[in-house]
Amino acid sequence: MIETPVLNSATRSGDDKDSLLRVFRMFNMSDTGRIDHFELLLALKELGITSCLHTTRRVLDSIDLDKSGAIEFEDFCRFFSRARSEFDVKKLLTQEAVRCLEYKESVESGDPNFSRQYKIPTCQKPAERFIFHKEAVTSVNWIDADTFTSTSLDGFISTWTVHNPSAPLYSFKPFDNVFAPIYCHSSVSENQLTYNILGLGKSQGIVACESQNRTVVWKSCTPVPSDIMTVCTVGECIVAGTKDGQCTLFNLNSPAASSLSTKQGQVIQSVSPVSPTSVAIGYHSGLVDIVDIRSHSIVSQFEGCLGKLNALTTFNAFIFTGGDDFIVRKFDLRKVADPEKFLGHSSGITALKIAHKDQRLLSGSADGSVRVWELRKPVNQSAVKFQDTGSDASMLVCASTRALIGHTQAIKCISVNESEPNGKVITGSLDASINYYS
Repeated sequence: MIETPVLNSATRSGDDKDSLLRVFRMFNMSDTGRIDHFELLLALKELGITSCLHTTRRVLDSIDLDKSGAIEFEDFCRFFSRARSEFDVKKLLTQEAVRCLEYKESVESGDPNFSRQYKIPTCQKPAERFIFHKEAVTSVNWIDADTFTSTSLDGFISTWTVHNPSAPLYSFKPFDNVFAPIYCHSSVSENQLTYNILGLGKSQGIVACESQNRTVVWKSCTPVPSDIMTVCTVGECIVAGTKDGQCTLFNLNSPAASSLSTKQGQVIQSVSPVSPTSVAIGYHSGLVDIVDIRSHSIVSQFEGCLGKLNALTTFNAFIFTGGDDFIVRKFDLRKVADPEKFLGHSSGITALKIAHKDQRLLSGSADGSVRVWELRKPVNQSAVKFQDTGSDASMLVCASTRALIGHTQAIKCISVNESEPNGKVITGSLDASINYYS
C-alpha cells in the first residue's frame, strides 16, 4: 500500500508540501498535473477504501473546490490538511456509503454480530431438480401452470414440465449450423402467438422464435459486434443491452433499429420496463438510467448500488437493484435519493424477481440461495437496521421470510408462476441446474 500523508503522522500538519507533491505525482499517473476520478478511484483503493466510480465522483466533488472537474495540487493540499486519517477520507463518502461499506465488511470479516442481527430465515429445499444443460442456465420463464422454458450458454432453449424433471419436452438451438450462447430471454405475445426473444453471443444479435413450431421468425439485421447481455419487451418494441454498453431499440414489425443509449466500456447488466414509454437500464458500474424510448433521452439517473450492479427489476413506480455490496435497494422514482434497503444476504446479489400477484421480492445471490421478502409489510412486523443508525428510517428493512436453497453456484435467473397465489418458483444457476420450489 502506498504510504500517504493520510496515514503518515509525520505529515499530518499539512505543511510538508514536498511530501504532498510526491504523493500527488504518484496518484497523477497521467502526469497532467490534475487528478481525475479514475486516478482518485485507484488512490482510494491504495488507501484500503472500497468505492465505485460514481461514489468516487462525489469524493472528487468535495475535494475539487473550484469545480474544475479534477483535483489540482492546491485542492490536494487543502484536502489533506483536513483529512488526517483514513476515517476522515471515509467521511467524504456519503453517510449511506459508509454504512453500506461497514455492513459489507461485517459480512466478509465474519463478525458474530452479523448473524445475530440478520437472522437466517426458514430454508426450503427444491421439490425437483432439472439437469440437462451443459453450461450456466441464463433464463427461466413459466409458460403455464406446469410448463416452463429455460435457456443456457450451451445455446439451447428447452421446454419442461414440472412432472418430468428427467428430460425436457423438447430442446433446440435457434440455428442448426451456428453455435451461439444464449445470454438472455424474454417473451412477447402477438396475435395469440408467443415469441421467445433470445439475446445471443458470437455477434448473432437477437432472434425471435415462435414457441409452437420452434422456428426463427425474426432476426435483428443490424450488426451486433458485442454479446447481447439483456433484453426486455415494451409493447411491440424490444430493448437490448450489450456487453460494450450499447442499448438498442428494435421493433418486431420492422427491420430498423435505433440507439437508446451508449456508455462505452460499461456492461449493461439489465433492462426492464418502467412504463409503456420508458425503460430502466442498469450498468456494471452501478449506474441506473431511466430512458424515454420515444425521445431517446435520459429522464433520470442515479446510483443503483455501491460497486458492481448485477440485477435490476421494476414494480409499479419502484425499481429494485442488487449488486456486489450484498444489499437489495428499493428506489421510489419520486425520491430515488432515499432507497429502502433489504439486508441479510451474506454474498453479492445476482438476480431479482417480483411476484406481482402476492407482492413478494425474490433475490438470488452468489452463494446459490434465494431470499424471499414480503413487500406488503404487516403493521406489527419488526424491522432490523444497521447498528447505530438512530432514527434514520431509510435504513429500516423487514427480514426475509424464506430462503430457497439447493444450488451450488450463483443464481442467474428466477421466475414465479403468477397463475396461482403464492406461486411456484423456478431458479437457474451457474451450476447448470434448474430448481423447482412448490
